[in-house]
Amino acid sequence: MEIENVAYALVQVAHNFGAAAVIGSPACVLYVRPAIEAERRLARLILLGWIVQAVSGAAFGAVGFYYYGEFPDLQAIALGALGVKIGCAVLGTALGLVCLRPQVAEGVRWRPWRLEAALGVTALCAAHLADPLTAPPAPTPGTSAGRRRHWQSIVGRNRLHRVPTKQHPNTPKRRRIAQGLPIPRSRSPVPDASD
Repeated sequence: MEIENVAYALVQVAHNFGAAAVIGSPACVLYVRPAIEAERRLARLILLGWIVQAVSGAAFGAVGFYYYGEFPDLQAIALGALGVKIGCAVLGTALGLVCLRPQVAEGVRWRPWRLEAALGVTALCAAHLADPLTAPPAPTPGTSAGRRRHWQSIVGRNRLHRVPTKQHPNTPKRRRIAQGLPIPRSRSPVPDASD
């Protein structure tokens, strides 16, 4: 297993738990209508969820930069979706701080939670906004189009795919080396002088 895929998978796990907290906490508060102390605990959870979403989103770019030496090359739709997600994370974190101090008045108490739910759904929908209805043809491995498609799959749709690059360690020669098999020598077009 390639180490960068493990890194992406770990970042994706954190990102998914953050998404569950961002969607689940306001849904729980609005559906159950818990006591003030339970509401504060859920406010801490949603605040942590938004922070995890922001940090893990940045970690996708950091992992890619570390392994490939470049940040993602995003299309306009994916870049717009990323901007929406960043805006939702900033507003959600601010609202999470507001939710830490629940309002006493019944009519005002649930407003920040409704906004949190709306921001969570918006961020989740923006994650899938860049997913095209029809997939374009597969790019040639190792080209800039291949890297761009790889980054769109990670940032735009939050799904992991194998990375098509020139430095892919699973080439036939490397597989033969790993299995301890001899590597066939290329035949020279010039005949050997000893023949």
